[in-house]
Amino acid sequence: VVACGSNSKQEAKNDSVELSGEKIKPSDLDKLMLDIDFQTPNLVRVESLTYLKSDGSMMVGTAFLDQNELITKIVEEYADVSKNIRSRTEFYSNGGVLFATRKQSEKVKDNQAYFSDEVSFYDEEGNVKSSKERIADFEEDIENASYVKINNVAHSNELAMQVLNQKGQFVTTFQGFVEQSGYQ
Repeated sequence: VVACGSNSKQEAKNDSVELSGEKIKPSDLDKLMLDIDFQTPNLVRVESLTYLKSDGSMMVGTAFLDQNELITKIVEEYADVSKNIRSRTEFYSNGGVLFATRKQSEKVKDNQAYFSDEVSFYDEEGNVKSSKERIADFEEDIENASYVKINNVAHSNELAMQVLNQKGQFVTTFQGFVEQSGYQ
């Protein structure tokens, strides 16, 4: 997807993260997220069905389990064609406790589309401790953008858990095939 953008491009600044005007190094939680991403190919992968609507909207979930069968990462991919929304949200857990989320999406502000990468960190009770975001006019430029502190944003994994467990609106009603003989 190509977006027309404004002139507010953000430049990469070493390995630092821009939070409240002060430069800080990536946190231990950032490093733990990277470690989990690096280990993902070695984890047990559990995929949901792909749910499609007639207008092209879709939802799919993928869970990654560690050797103790604890969910380490959940990936929720969502597209709503009628609302022009496309997002990918990743939920990171350590020992079964959610500690971070990353939501990558296309947003629109003042009729200008741009790409966003939001990261939120959580305490042991599941409350958001802090959030940061980086934006870019084009999706391929997001990795080179710097993070800035934003108001705390909580990302719920409720929809991802429903799709993985086939609950709520994702309950399947398939009852089998009807076999009919053809003409002979």
